Amino acid sequence: MLTAEAEAGPPSEARDVRLVHVQHHELGDYWLACEGAPDLLCTENESNAERLWGIQSRAPFVKDGIHETVVNGAEGKVNPQGVGTKVSAHYHLVGAIAFRSTSTSTVIAGAASVPAIRPGGRLW
Repeated sequence: MLTAEAEAGPPSEARDVRLVHVQHHELGDYWLACEGAPDLLCTENESNAERLWGIQSRAPFVKDGIHETVVNGAEGKVNPQGVGTKVSAHYHLVGAIAFRSTSTSTVIAGAASVPAIRPGGRLW
């Protein structure tokens, strides 16, 4: 079973990058560089036993915490120490989205939060 510790480092002022350092007893050290200054959300890679089975979870920060934080705006669901076995770089992006109906030529455009946009404006 793969177990790694991910440490969320502070935003780097020199390169505008966040670093995640992952250490594994057999595979060694790995680094993930996240461009910009995304929030690094760390939890344990453990299921939410309380939600699933009605029993106390083994870890205080379960993997559902990333979803709860990003989708529902919940607080206190990810490890504030920036340590865990699961990490997500949370980018807050706003982009313009245009909707075109196939039956008319009406275009509705506006600003909306989007998960990620590739170069050229296409969604991932």
